[in-house]
Amino acid sequence: MQGGALPVAVDMAPPPVQIETVPQKPAADCIWADGRWAWAENQWHWIQGGWVRPASVCYYAEPLLVWVPSVDGKGVLFHTPGEWYNRATSAICAPPPVCAVRNRN
Repeated sequence: MQGGALPVAVDMAPPPVQIETVPQKPAADCIWADGRWAWAENQWHWIQGGWVRPASVCYYAEPLLVWVPSVDGKGVLFHTPGEWYNRATSAICAPPPVCAVRNRN
C-alpha cells in the first residue's frame, strides 16, 4: 500500500501529552513507542505507549499538527496520524507487534 495517512481537519489541538512510566525493556530488540493522542469520533483519545518489535525495514513517522491560516482569519488545524513506513519503498508497514519476553528454551 503506497501513500500514508491523510490529514484530517480537527476542531481543537490535543491536550498535553500524558506522562507515562516506561517499564523495563522486555527484550533487546524492542523499542519504546511513546503514547500519543489520536483523533477519532470528533475528539482526542489517548493511546498508551508500549514496547514494540518493529520490522527492521520499518520506521515510525510521528503524528503531525499543522495550522493553515486562511484569508478570513479563521484558519484550519490539520492532524496527520503517526504511521509505520517501509524505509525502501515508503509503503505502509503493519503496526508492529507488542513486545513480550521471549522464551529462552
